[in-house]
Amino acid sequence: MKPNPARRPKLIEGLDPARMRGLEIGPLDRPIVPKGQGDVLYADQLPAEALRHKYRDDPEVDLGRIVPVDIVWGEARLREAVGGETSFDYVIASHVAEHVPDLAGWLEEVREVLAPGGSVRLALPDRRFTFDYLRRESTLAELAATALLRPRRPLPGALLDCCLNAVTVDPIAAWSGQLAPSELVPLVRWEDAMAMARDAIENGGYHDVHCWVFTPTSFARLMDAAAARGLIRFCCAGIRDTEPDDTEFFVTLVPCDDPAEAAATWRVALDRLRTPLDATDPAAVRRRFDEERDAFEAERTRLTIERDWLRHRVAALEASSSWRLTAPLRALTQRFRGR
Repeated sequence: MKPNPARRPKLIEGLDPARMRGLEIGPLDRPIVPKGQGDVLYADQLPAEALRHKYRDDPEVDLGRIVPVDIVWGEARLREAVGGETSFDYVIASHVAEHVPDLAGWLEEVREVLAPGGSVRLALPDRRFTFDYLRRESTLAELAATALLRPRRPLPGALLDCCLNAVTVDPIAAWSGQLAPSELVPLVRWEDAMAMARDAIENGGYHDVHCWVFTPTSFARLMDAAAARGLIRFCCAGIRDTEPDDTEFFVTLVPCDDPAEAAATWRVALDRLRTPLDATDPAAVRRRFDEERDAFEAERTRLTIERDWLRHRVAALEASSSWRLTAPLRALTQRFRGR
């Protein structure tokens, strides 16, 4: 399928890349925010030359368009890879989160480099219309297990589950309900899957797979449970369901330290995904009103945090030596403006 031309606006909704500092993780050959459109850095697991070697046989990757990698994020934590005190107003990761071995840890590392008021934008594949079609959705137990183990490489179980259950899927046929599961063709042979798992165990080999499997509702449900238990510290600031004949959904996350508040936002998102509004049902209208109110309160909290951050920046500027040195010039300017 051709990429959906409307996906970029969904990922940068509410952002002004030209005025913000951003971090895009895993842009490969299709960055959402090109360098010329804003102050953005690119992070990936490997340097650009190594990525060209990795994808040399992938017909869907244009090797000549792979962007330079500013930050190599591998074994070290993201904060260490970024270096210094650099922070970002937004982080974009398109079809990255499902690959990371430790999702909770990955989100926490991303949170560590967010500026106050910052947000994380994710594009995620919907299991029902991709090669994950036959796989079950990821569970809280799996999220908790990886949070305890903190793996930096896919665990053998996740590797085998992906390799042994990945199948060729026509998204259009999946949407129309015309797929016959028994007729779907496996993408990886048993022998190859076992060889990869053995290499991972014996040699520490890194084999890139989908470690996590979601639908929009299963993702919101998992985040609800994980947030309530403090495994993730993010609220849901928005979730866009998979559109007809498409294969992905979009999520916006903002930091949140209150487990109950964070979980509530994911429950609101889950209810919206499951329950379309029936304008003739007063109870449904009331529920939607309550949901919109909660979403408004969450957005007000985010804006308050952003306001406080801006006040801090202004105070720091006014306390700087450069501000004091330019005080006579500003006074002169104001005098001329008053004439």
